[in-house]
Formats: sequence, structure tokens, C-alpha cells
Amino acid sequence: MKIRSPKHRKFVASQPCIITGYQGERGVPHHLMRVDGTKGVGTKSCDRWCIPLEFSIHEALHNNGDEIAFFTNHGMPYERVMLKARCLAQQSPDKRIREINN
Repeated sequence: MKIRSPKHRKFVASQPCIITGYQGERGVPHHLMRVDGTKGVGTKSCDRWCIPLEFSIHEALHNNGDEIAFFTNHGMPYERVMLKARCLAQQSPDKRIREINN
């Protein structure tokens, strides 16, 4: 089930970027591309799989295209990135996101 939650995305965007530590108005939620079977242009994973990125990092990631390699090259194994998304989901202000068991 793909839940869309503006409240959760706003919460994620307010957190420090997992790459740079930046926290501020340029923060954006990035939907992980290699989870829950979601792949392809124009498709997004459930909002539960959002992580905080600074806008320029988010743009660089999408320009790179290989999400796993991008995070690995920035010292973040993909398992750690997914764990961050899970932790944020558990803290979400949206009960629907907190209740997903993934």
C-alpha cells in the first residue's frame, strides 16, 4: 500500500540531510527508489520510504541515476539509508505511516 502523507513529507524535509547534515528550508524528502518493488520514471515509493536530503544533493542523486552507488560513494551503505527511513517512519506525525510494518 502506497500512502501519500504531506504531513510526513514535511516532517522528513525538516530533518538534517543524511549526507551533509544541512537542516533548513532547502531540505527535501527523497523517496527511495529501490524499495517496495517501485522502479521507473514517474513512480514513487510509499512516503514511508522518504529520507531527508539537501536540495542540491537530491538533484545530484537524480542526475546520477544509480541510487545505491550514489549513497555508497557518499559513505552511506544502502542498508543504513533504509534504516534511516524506517526510523523516521516510526517517528512520523502521521499515524498511518507509523503503523506500516516494513
